[in-house]
Amino acid sequence: KCSDMALSDKVGIATFYELPMPGNGSLLQPNSDRWAEFNQWKDKTMHSFEVRVSTLDVEATGIEQIDLLWIDVQGAEGNVLKGASKTIKRVAAVFLETALVESPYQGAVLFPDLDAMLKAAGFTCVGLGIDGWNFTGNAFWVRDIALKTCRSSAL
Repeated sequence: KCSDMALSDKVGIATFYELPMPGNGSLLQPNSDRWAEFNQWKDKTMHSFEVRVSTLDVEATGIEQIDLLWIDVQGAEGNVLKGASKTIKRVAAVFLETALVESPYQGAVLFPDLDAMLKAAGFTCVGLGIDGWNFTGNAFWVRDIALKTCRSSAL
């Protein structure tokens, strides 16, 4: 189901910042100069507007199991996870956009903190792909990985 809202760590109304490169809008305010440099993009035009915001815990009520939670929200992944404290217990795997260096989005949570949040919830990072030119990319975590490893039948 598609919903007309953004996800974060609380319910309400928030400002959404839209940038000229498709898929780069965020609830986190970007530094447009840093963003343009970071993405090697000439146009720095930014527009903002109000959006309805909810949490994953509110929106995923009633979903028993989530096989894959995929979050790509331009640095605000940590806020979405904070709003999913109940939901994350029903998730088998998580795929997130992440960064290793300071993001142009104010308040962006970097990989080490995302990894710590997910480790505390029982996940292990099993894949990390990072672009060498801006040190951003994607990471993949799996819950209870020790239970999923191959075991020799001879043991």
